[in-house]
Amino acid sequence: MSTPILQILEEQLIRWVEKDGLEQFFVARQRLAELEPSPHFHLIPEKLHGPRKPMRSFAFMQTAALWPNDHLLETPTPLLSFVLDGQADFHIGDYWLQAKTGQAVFTLSDVPRKDGSQLTLHPENRGKFSYTIINFSETRGRLQIWFNQQHGDVQGELGKTQPVFTLDDRAVQLLDQLQYQFVKPEQIDRALCHTLLLSFLYTLRSDFQNGDYIQAGLLRNAQLPPQNDYEPIARAQHYVNTHLHEALTLQKMARLVRMSRTQFATSFHQQTGQTFNSYVTEQRMEQAKALLADTNYTLTFVSNSVGYRSLTYFHQVFKKHFAISAQEFRSEQHHGKNTND
Repeated sequence: MSTPILQILEEQLIRWVEKDGLEQFFVARQRLAELEPSPHFHLIPEKLHGPRKPMRSFAFMQTAALWPNDHLLETPTPLLSFVLDGQADFHIGDYWLQAKTGQAVFTLSDVPRKDGSQLTLHPENRGKFSYTIINFSETRGRLQIWFNQQHGDVQGELGKTQPVFTLDDRAVQLLDQLQYQFVKPEQIDRALCHTLLLSFLYTLRSDFQNGDYIQAGLLRNAQLPPQNDYEPIARAQHYVNTHLHEALTLQKMARLVRMSRTQFATSFHQQTGQTFNSYVTEQRMEQAKALLADTNYTLTFVSNSVGYRSLTYFHQVFKKHFAISAQEFRSEQHHGKNTND
């Protein structure tokens, strides 16, 4: 299945890095004083208001510390961001970094960066510029990929895709190796770093070509019906399979395919042999199985990813559907993989 991320990798990121090497690649460190001037990136000093507050335990996103007054956070993992279009501003430590389309920012671990609670453009640029960014970072041993965008004073995640997670740690290892090369500025081997960055992107391209990823709310192997067969019921099925995280009601689907509620319910049952609600439940359970078997993400995350806001209700539906609890299923799957290994 083709995805927006595969297209972005092939048509933008890999081409940019192959063409420019590390010329348009900026390594963000903790303090402005640690940085060398770059002809491609503009830096603006920013006084930190502090104080820094360490986190006693790591949250799901592995937050190690917060700077509440500055809306910054620190994580023990690096963050790689590419500007896909427009101009983006990055508030990092005691400075702002301005980057344009085709440029990448590699924020090292434990470097303060925006926590996402405030507009990310510099105050002088808000309302003037817009951007779309693709981000890569580790979460629970897998690579997480997500988008951010801002248009004027409106910001948010890119609507065309939910966060995506790789199924293994190959890309994460390459990202860690890339960071290791940048820890000591005086010992940087730029040729090696260029090779590692390209290897990271090539690995991701392979993962997406082979379908080796999990997308929250997207049924694995969900196929778009052929254009000449894209009838209302097929369209509704495809929407369900790619939006499992959303509230999916009969009324919403009927409106989407421009049918009355009764007409849609009748047609859906006639063409699929299932009621609409039973179809939704079946697809959600299949995606839940894939997430439980292939990842270590929390049960709450799995539940939310397939559209259940109540973890208790998710447990009830899963056990009724498969005659086994979600936790028991995960334990069996992971035990079987460990035995085979």
